[in-house]
Amino acid sequence: MCSIHDNVLKKWIMVAPTSASTPTAPVAEEPFAGKCGFACHFCMFPLGILYIVWLTATEESLEAWEITYYPPKSLAAILPTWFLCLFVAAPLLYGAVNVMSSPCFDSVDTLRDKHTRIPKPSCKDHHNITRKPR
Repeated sequence: MCSIHDNVLKKWIMVAPTSASTPTAPVAEEPFAGKCGFACHFCMFPLGILYIVWLTATEESLEAWEITYYPPKSLAAILPTWFLCLFVAAPLLYGAVNVMSSPCFDSVDTLRDKHTRIPKPSCKDHHNITRKPR
């Protein structure tokens, strides 16, 4: 019987070559997003536990654990509300900043920027442009 844990181990462990001429398989690297997700989970899980303990514990029990300084309990309702508002407002603010930083629709800057290469006219083209038709 093969468990999920065994599949993960097979994926990340390099298997020894069967002969001297067989090249070793490279070890697959964990994606960057996976590392960031693990780090966020690793940091936020204890903070969530501390928040729940602070929220549910009485002042007497906190003082019995020798925790004498802690934020007021009114922040227990204010902090999640702030985070929820920030979560909702962040995409709107991001879009607003992008709209403000882009040029107007009728601006030439929508067609050109500092990386645009404008070809220089040759002498022949310059004379053709400046010559008046007869």
